[in-house]
Amino acid sequence: MDHIKLKPKEEIEKSFFHIPFWIAPDKHLFLSRSERFTKLAKLEKSDWKLYLQLLAGLSRVQHGLLADADAVVPELKRNETASMLNVHNTPIPSCFTPMLHALYERIKGELSDHMEQTWQRLLAMPVPDQEALARRLLQHEADVTDQEYSIWVHAVLQVIWTYWAMQLQETDVPSRDERVQCPCCGSDAVASIVLKSGEQENLRYLHCNLCNSRWNALRAKCTFCGNTKDMTLQSVEGVTEGALHGASGETCDVCQGYRKMFSLSKEQHADPVADDLGSLALDMMLGEKGYSRGGANPFLMMEKEVPH
Repeated sequence: MDHIKLKPKEEIEKSFFHIPFWIAPDKHLFLSRSERFTKLAKLEKSDWKLYLQLLAGLSRVQHGLLADADAVVPELKRNETASMLNVHNTPIPSCFTPMLHALYERIKGELSDHMEQTWQRLLAMPVPDQEALARRLLQHEADVTDQEYSIWVHAVLQVIWTYWAMQLQETDVPSRDERVQCPCCGSDAVASIVLKSGEQENLRYLHCNLCNSRWNALRAKCTFCGNTKDMTLQSVEGVTEGALHGASGETCDVCQGYRKMFSLSKEQHADPVADDLGSLALDMMLGEKGYSRGGANPFLMMEKEVPH
């Protein structure tokens, strides 16, 4: 009779109860985001829907660029870890400019005249200047003149870093106590999301605004100052659908900051980037109460920049 090798008890427990610290981005993330932007645009009554529609198109283009990334984006070497992706020590790869041109060719049919002019200035820059611009935006050193290029540059950078993050395994991104910045690339979380199924049900994960990976963070704990007291969830009442339905602001009365949280049990298709832009009424409400927004969204434009 063949002998059956039993797994140690701790391995069995891990297989049933393991909660991943880090979750890699899904390859269909940008396509799902595009669909979410489209739905939120249909629900929007103001001119903001025009911008949401534009971002739906941009996300579709990002999906296509990600699908083609194997041919242009350098792969990670297996001896490289997540720390190699940190925005403070990772150079802008040479594929950035070709991908910028590819993005323009695929999005130009949806651009307003003003955005077309912005694109022409961006494309006319020498390659070193384009890469320097990308570096400033990544490291939050951009000046006012850089802002008009921000969403396009960030769109390409998202594709590159998301492609890299998809190549990593959970073991490549070890757990750590400090959970404010993305453990994969060092960027800020745009928001947090509370999952609704599987082993991660009801767990909160922060969502990176650059590489689109997620990492676990305890609920009822301020993701800025670490405070575990006087934390409150606040939401816009009376909303039954859309981003505001699943959105709340986790406010801290110690640092007076807040980060948005989206519940998949209320809005099963919520996307932290898209739903953040679809729930600006929550930002207005919390701002009026004296709280300061935390969570950088690279596509959060001023109202004056919304295309008409």
